[in-house]
Order: sequence, then C-alpha cells, then structure tokens
Amino acid sequence: MKKYFLFISLFLTLFFVNILTAQDRIPSTDSTMTLKGIWANGPTYAVDVDNKTAVFCIGHYLKIVNISGSTPLELGKVSLSTSIKDICIEGNFVYVVNDTAGLRIIDMTDQTHPEEIGSCNVPNTTYRANGVCVRGNYAYVANGSGGLKIVNISAPANPVETGSLTIGSDQFYGIDVVGTVAYISDYLSGLYLIDISDPANPSQLAHLSTPGFAFDLDVEGDYAYIANGISGLRIVDISDPDSLEEVGIFDNSDNCWSVKISGHYAYCATRVTGLQIIDIADPTTPIEAGYFDTEGWSFDIAISGDTICVADEYQGLRMIDVTDPAATSEVAFFDPGDQALAVAIDAENDLAYVADGLGSFYILDITDMSQAIKIGTAEIGATRVTGIAIHGNNVCVVDEPNYLHIVNVSDPASPVISGVDTLSGTPNSVEVDGDRAYVTMGMAGLCIVDISNPLDPETLGTYNTGNWAYHVAISGNYAYVADNVDGLRIINISDPENPSEAGFIDTDGWARDVAVEGNYAYVADYGNGLLIYNISDTANIVEVGHYSNFNYAEQLDVLNGYAIVIFTDAFDYSRTAYDIDVTHPDNPQPAFTYKFWGMAAASDVKMFSNYAIVPMFADGVYLLQYGIPVEIKENEVPKTFMLAQNYPNPFNPSTRIEFDIPEATDVTLILYNMLGQKVSTLINEHKEAGHYGLEFNASSLSSGLYFYHLTAGEQSYTRKMCLVK
Repeated sequence: MKKYFLFISLFLTLFFVNILTAQDRIPSTDSTMTLKGIWANGPTYAVDVDNKTAVFCIGHYLKIVNISGSTPLELGKVSLSTSIKDICIEGNFVYVVNDTAGLRIIDMTDQTHPEEIGSCNVPNTTYRANGVCVRGNYAYVANGSGGLKIVNISAPANPVETGSLTIGSDQFYGIDVVGTVAYISDYLSGLYLIDISDPANPSQLAHLSTPGFAFDLDVEGDYAYIANGISGLRIVDISDPDSLEEVGIFDNSDNCWSVKISGHYAYCATRVTGLQIIDIADPTTPIEAGYFDTEGWSFDIAISGDTICVADEYQGLRMIDVTDPAATSEVAFFDPGDQALAVAIDAENDLAYVADGLGSFYILDITDMSQAIKIGTAEIGATRVTGIAIHGNNVCVVDEPNYLHIVNVSDPASPVISGVDTLSGTPNSVEVDGDRAYVTMGMAGLCIVDISNPLDPETLGTYNTGNWAYHVAISGNYAYVADNVDGLRIINISDPENPSEAGFIDTDGWARDVAVEGNYAYVADYGNGLLIYNISDTANIVEVGHYSNFNYAEQLDVLNGYAIVIFTDAFDYSRTAYDIDVTHPDNPQPAFTYKFWGMAAASDVKMFSNYAIVPMFADGVYLLQYGIPVEIKENEVPKTFMLAQNYPNPFNPSTRIEFDIPEATDVTLILYNMLGQKVSTLINEHKEAGHYGLEFNASSLSSGLYFYHLTAGEQSYTRKMCLVK
C-alpha cells in the first residue's frame, strides 16, 4: 500500500518539513560542474535563410550552415540559454527570441565564430518571447503574455526597449511588420493590427477573431495569411483596417503551424504532414499545389529561391526543392541526431557511442570534449535504440521491438552489423561482462545472451524479476537489477542458463538505475534519492547510506568513489546532475552540480576520468567535467585531524582506512576486538602532515565487530568496523 501513497507523502514532506532544509544540502554555487560541450542537442523549431546561409536552432544551439551544396556545411554555432522560438536575419546580425531570455542579438560577421553581442530582457516572469521581426532600426517582439515589445537596435550591442503594448492576457505568437503597422497572430484571439508609427506609443488599430489557434502569419499585399492550427490556413483581407474580412480558407490535414508567402504560393509547415504548398493566386479559393512529407513534425519555414528550408523538430533541417510544386524533392538535410537514449564510452580510444531513439547509433570522437564530432553511424532500422554496451571491437545494441544487434566498430567510420539475436521481450538497457550481454526487458525481466561469437549471438537464459526491469549492473556472479517498485533484485548468474534470485531489498520507491563498486550497490530510487547498500552478503543486504534533495533520482553511474545522479525536479520537471562524494558510503555528500537548460528527460549517464556524458531524449548529448581528481593527492596538507570510516564496511576480507593529520607527529593505528584486546598494530611511526590511507586485509581474522584506534600526537579517535565472512 505504501507504493500508492508515496507521491502524497513526498509532497506533504516537501511542503511541511523538507523544503525549509533542502537548501542546506545543495552544493554552493562555486561547486558547479563545467559544461565542456554538447553534441546534436535538441529539436529544431526555428529557421531563417539569407541567400545560401541558413540559421536555425537545435535545442538551445543557434547554428549557421551553408546550404549551397547537396551537403549542408556547418560554419559556426553559439549556445544560448533557453529554447529558441523564432529567428530573423538582418545583414550581419541574427535576432533571436529566446523564450524567457527575451531578445538576443548574434553577430555573424565571422560566420565560423558567431557571438552574442547584445540582449534585451524584461523583468516579469510571465514573459515568453515567441516571434520577432526586424525593420530598420527596430526589432518587434511578440510575447506570450499578449504583449508587443519594440526594441531600438540601432546599436546592436546595446539594444534598448523603446515602447510596449499589452492587450489583455492573450498569447501573441507570430509577427510581421509592413510600413507603420505590426500584424500579430494571437494564439486564442486571431489577428491584431498595431499602429507603430510612434514606436514609443504603439496602439491597437483593429482585431479579427479567427477559429482555432493562430501560431504564425505572413503579410503580402492586401492579405494576411494566418497559420491557424487545427483550423488550417486563414486568408484575411487587410486593405481596410476598419473592416477586416476573412476571404479564404484552406483546411490543412493537420495543424498549420507556420506560413511563408512567395509569388502565388503559400508554403505551410503542417506538423505531421510536413510541407504543404497552397496556390493562392485567387486568395478566395486557395487550392493545394503540392506537398512533401518531411517525416518529422515541421514547425517553421524559410524560403531561399526555389528551396524551402523546414525546421522539422527531431528530423533537423530539411531542404526541399519546390521548382515544380507537384513534384517536390528533398535536396539536402541536416540531421541533429536527436532523441539520445543511451551512451557507452570507450575512454581508451576517445570514442562515445550514442543510442538514437529513431533507430540509429552514432560514433563520436570525443578527443576534444568541447567539440564532439560524429565519425560513424549504424542504421539499425528499428523503432528505438534503447541501450549500448561495448565488447572489444564490437558493440551490443538493443532496440525495439525485441532485438540485440552486434555491430563491428573496428573501423569507427564504417560500423557494420554482424549478428542479431531475437529477445523474448522489449529491451530497456544492456550491460556486457565477459562474453555475455545482460539485457533488461521491462516486464520480461532479465535476459542473458552469449556474445562469444559476434556473428551468432544466442540467448542463454532469462529471469522474470517480478516488476519492471529498468537497468542492470554486473559484479562477479551476480546481476543487480533496478526493478521499479520491486526495488533491487540480485540474480545469481553463475549458471547463465538457469539464473536464480540470490537476494532483494525493497527500496520503498521506484528503483530506476543501479551501479556497483566494491561491496556496495548504488540505486537511483525515484521516490527516495540515492540509496547505498552493502551487498557483501547478498542474502542480507543492508542500507548504509542515503542522499536525498527531495527530488526524483532517475539515472546514475559510479566511479572511484563518486556518483553522478540525475535528479528530476518535483515541481517543474527540470533536470540537474549531482556529483556526490561516496568515498564514505555512510555519509554521501554532494560536491558538484549542473542544471540542464530545459525539461528534456535525461535517459542515461556514464562516467570516465573526471567527465560525465549525459544523453537527453529531446536535447542531445551533454559532456560535463566535474573537476574532482581521480585519485586523492597524498601531499595535500589537511587542516584538521580526521579518521574516516573504513570503506567498504562491512567488508570481506579487505577494507581501506584513511586519515588526515594536520602536522608532523608520531602516529599509531591499532586494531582491537570486541573485548578490548589488541589484535594488530597497523601503524607505529612518525609521519609528516598529510592525507594517508592503507589497505587492511583481515583474511586471518574471524567474522565480528572490531575497533580501530588512531593516535596522532595528542589527538585520538576510534571507529568500528564489521568483518563478515
């Protein structure tokens, strides 16, 4: 029953107890992870074109691409802070409306090194910058709180808001300016005409309500063409502002999201159906002239001669030849490689393998972490690739609906599928240990596959874990499965054809991910944060540590005493990566954080050296540097005396004891049994100030509780340790 009331208890706790103390557990702002680079980050929602230069967004990246050839050539990019809603090129400057960040001005005089030189924000938090149009010395910004902002951009490095107008609580989206009139499409209320002859005092001229949801518009001659969502393309006669009249309608087969006019054609982005071409020679009787299915969801359009550039969300930038509207064809595309679901790292060769939710995986060169480069792609051809694991020169790729592919990556530029195994369920993730792949398959549990022959992988055995197997970690003869509401399941895999349960523990929440290091299992528990268990005795699993910031832990990885955990905010569903020091599992402490820019879901995390790579389903791949040294530096002078808890504890048969002494002194470290009898003298010597550690092997001792006592000058301290054989 406790499962069903977990959310309620979490929120009550948040409001009445924990929300007052949560800030005390968040690392200080100077403990922030560094974003080293992003690859293929995010969907494409906005585009503009000037001659043969396309400027478009991929997530919060603004990219500049030369589209003169059959293969788009990326020239430069700049990272902005929030999602890009609209783009307008004017001369050497790009004007971007950047959601809550307002108007951003990018200088692309040097297209290989574009840089932001100016911005204009607004103070209220309800502002959403949705549309932008530039005419002369002014940028006109439509925002989501029913407002028009007029910004003087005569000095692009120092834009100044000149005037504004707010109309009720409407939702302005698209904007076009002709002469002294701004035409604005309002999401709920149709078309507004605003007099901007005095930029300091804009005023409403006219309004016409249209059915549906007005997202975008383009004005040409005496007509305004409105992309009106589910009610299609609406054509309004604007020749007399005092008597606006809708004269034509074209019912698109899907949501009409954006429209651009060229000649006697209206080019519409219609989401699912892609690019639709409407003949508007007679605005009162628009008729379809052609279309092109862009495969993704088309959101925005820009025109370059006979080429239409379409911002096609997860399919990236598509370039369509419309010379003959009845016979359209794609001439080029820029693939963002989005919907990243999983990652595996080959640190020795500086390679990252990234799973794509569209049925592919990519091989990235991460020699330069600030500029990951795609060097190879394997098209699996399935619905979604959900997991990747490395096996020498081969990579195991699991994908929906029920396959494990073996891909030979000996030549990273030309990966080749060499073998396939049909699984008994739909896979979620895969890990490799030796010549076996371990695949979690949701309700179907755990599947063990022999991959010793990459040309012919073969299922050996399966085990139903009881609930929903999310992720698995392998250590020795055991597989540790994060099994959702059933918690942590430990499966004996010594006989892979007949796996059996060796132990389990109910984590109280939803176990989403698991990692194992030494004698400890680390669980990302959606309801309880990071949980640390001693697994030295699989039949008697003991929780030894716990870290919670009162949000939802979803993914994790552990390396050299540090855990990267991805938390989802309980209120706004934003994601933050926490680097947690778990060198003392009984007292995990957050060390570094990185807050991701949007609400995209983190789908995996992998650590290597002092880096973490995080694939985000709708935001690409983040490469983070968390700055903690891989090894403790023995020559660092500590400020205080300290005797740490041994790690692991309980242990069998070895454990590590560490201590700090702030000044040179005589040091003794003595082990006692429960009766207070001396068992062993581990240290008895003079030591300089510093951090020290030693490995203690207790193979000659019997199971039980022991005490280790450190004396350094006048300081002394005693801790307990537990040997379990």
